[in-house]
Amino acid sequence: MVRAALVLPIMVLLLGCNSPAAKTGARNVPPPPQNFQVHMTPEGLRLDWEKAPGATHYTVFWGNESQDYRNITNFKAPPVVLAGLRKGKLYALAVTSWNERGESDYSTEQVLVYDDNPKNASVYAATGNNLMEKGSYDEALVYFSAAIRLDPHDVSAYQQRALLYERVNRTDLAKRDHAMAQKILKTRPLTRKETVFLDRPIPRDQLR
Repeated sequence: MVRAALVLPIMVLLLGCNSPAAKTGARNVPPPPQNFQVHMTPEGLRLDWEKAPGATHYTVFWGNESQDYRNITNFKAPPVVLAGLRKGKLYALAVTSWNERGESDYSTEQVLVYDDNPKNASVYAATGNNLMEKGSYDEALVYFSAAIRLDPHDVSAYQQRALLYERVNRTDLAKRDHAMAQKILKTRPLTRKETVFLDRPIPRDQLR
């Protein structure tokens, strides 16, 4: 009788360990993908993220406005490349993970201008400035960042983005961009446009 009493709890324990409820991936939907990143490549936008625990596949969403996704496609695992996108367009992207229980929430959204031509940097800086003056700060930030990505030495783009950060109370980021602008200015002569955001008058012989 004693041995029979011991066998029953052991069998219950073993059955519990093998039940679907005990399997982490089967009880809940997977978490959203983390560390979602978008990179420019000659073939298109390269998307990468950390694999979600228990996920069996992923859905990538994208569109031309933030949180307004008009296109989706499924992938087995990262990284993936979205090809056939239009240069010069703004794209907002996010990704979800799936398993047999369903779909996760969206990952952190990534928004960028798809372009790899450095000649367009000044165009995007001007677009960002117009959007900032209209109060469209989120979209303006995307265009300033595009200008800086295409021309990392564009002082005015750093200065304008710093001004935007000041308007949205991100003084830490504003200081970083001001510091970068000053660092670039130390390596070459100033243009008249670049003096707009400086606190001190610039000697005439330093202007070009």
